[in-house]
Amino acid sequence: MSEIYFGFSIAQTNPILHKALAPDAPNRKQLAQGVADIHPVLLCEALYAFLFDTDSTIIAHATRMLKELPDDTLEEVFGFPYAIPQVMDYIARGRFKSPTLMPRIALHPRAHDVTVQYVVENRADLSLLSEIADHAHLLRRNPALIRIIREHPLANEPLRKKVNALMPPWEALPAELRRHLPEDAPINVRLSIVQGLLPLEPDAFVHLLFHLFFDPERVVSTAAQDALRDLPHETLIAAATSGRAAAALDHLARKHLERSQWEKASPQQKERSIAFLSHLLDNEHVLDETVAFIARETDRIELLEKIMGNEERLRRAPEIFHALRMNYLTPPERLATIVALNPAFPEIERYYRETWAPILPKMSETGETLDFEEVAFDPEFIEEDPESSKKRLQEISSEKKQTLTMRIYKMSNLKKQILARRGNRIVREIIMQMQNTILHECLLSNPRITVEEVGKIAADRLVADEIIRQIANNREWTKHYNIRLTLVLNPKTPVTISLKYVNQLMEQDLAKVGKNKNIPAVVSATAMKLWKQKKRLRR
Repeated sequence: MSEIYFGFSIAQTNPILHKALAPDAPNRKQLAQGVADIHPVLLCEALYAFLFDTDSTIIAHATRMLKELPDDTLEEVFGFPYAIPQVMDYIARGRFKSPTLMPRIALHPRAHDVTVQYVVENRADLSLLSEIADHAHLLRRNPALIRIIREHPLANEPLRKKVNALMPPWEALPAELRRHLPEDAPINVRLSIVQGLLPLEPDAFVHLLFHLFFDPERVVSTAAQDALRDLPHETLIAAATSGRAAAALDHLARKHLERSQWEKASPQQKERSIAFLSHLLDNEHVLDETVAFIARETDRIELLEKIMGNEERLRRAPEIFHALRMNYLTPPERLATIVALNPAFPEIERYYRETWAPILPKMSETGETLDFEEVAFDPEFIEEDPESSKKRLQEISSEKKQTLTMRIYKMSNLKKQILARRGNRIVREIIMQMQNTILHECLLSNPRITVEEVGKIAADRLVADEIIRQIANNREWTKHYNIRLTLVLNPKTPVTISLKYVNQLMEQDLAKVGKNKNIPAVVSATAMKLWKQKKRLRR
């Protein structure tokens, strides 16, 4: 594969994907064809990476797969915080079908400004324009969006007034800057400031440039935008150490990191980039949200270390810990020490460990690197057709099943998760017996799981509440009567879900539920009441 500059990319830090993308990987073709059972977030990144491959066949497969990915899969991908910005941009420029896909991209926390601007200009209807306008923080940090929405042919007068209200008032400028930029300054004066014709300190110049970026006159706004983009390194460094222009520095940090992910940089440019961001992180006046953005997006360990070393800021800003937890380059041992700094951090850590970490793991709990082909393409675990799989499950000897069970039990949690997502019926039957919420979630995401198997999980009284909810929220499963009945009969099912389905039960089952002493009393009482009503009507 030819070198592609991702910036921060899961492919660079996740051995599952890194190994699968290697030029000598034996299953590159299967992965490019979407055969490998990996999480959709990883699959999308792999397919995007294959667009830059040297093998024309791989490129063709990946291009076709990206075009054919279902919208619901992409909506799931863009619902995760790990979605790669370049992938979002590629999809945004090539997809037309789903009305819900563009908002997912435009409002994703990792979406680049250039992507959001493209969506607003080329994919937005009035509803999406209004939705983006409701996110004031997006527009305040990227004035170009205000200009684009204001000039959009679909924008109505109320919407224009709404975005114009987000423009910073002249009074918000410090008094010394208002002297250089009078409230009624003509266009030629505003342009002279943008062109650097006034003797201003670097931080004052940057502050005024960002203010003029909001200017209602397009010629002034675009000139300020270009000037901010092309600021000399010395001006950037001086502004980065200043006690003012925090909003401008936030804008510059985001633009700087975005460009670093699109463009290859010379060693000198990389060195200057690190210097600018490093000075920003040393500045106590920089916004916490700016530090959090750098923590989430940087691929430089030295910058992460600087962020983790500022314990005072970490204590007061949990969003920075959130961002560090999302960056797979953050050393786990450092995260463990940071958790003790704030009472809220253990809950954040638990959330990521249980929700996101299993989806995109780097290492197993034992520290081993996963052999991608060992599980994902092992014939021992590949699904057969449903009938032969069911027959094989019945015919397999207890000794062989015990051997297979022991083999799976000895695997790391990471390998078990991949097996649960991909495994055949025999493997699923074994994993189903393991009381592990994450493994149950993986089982339910297995495209080959049967309604009968879902029913077994739904009937398990030891299963976690969130698994019950996941089953109850899936219309494909709950359209089956037995699933609805099983959910009602499980004492672990939340009462609101049970009451929803008890109204749909047949008369004989209502009697059974009404006499059940194990389920919540309100559910059994409701069932008994409905049974008596139906019995009277039948008479």
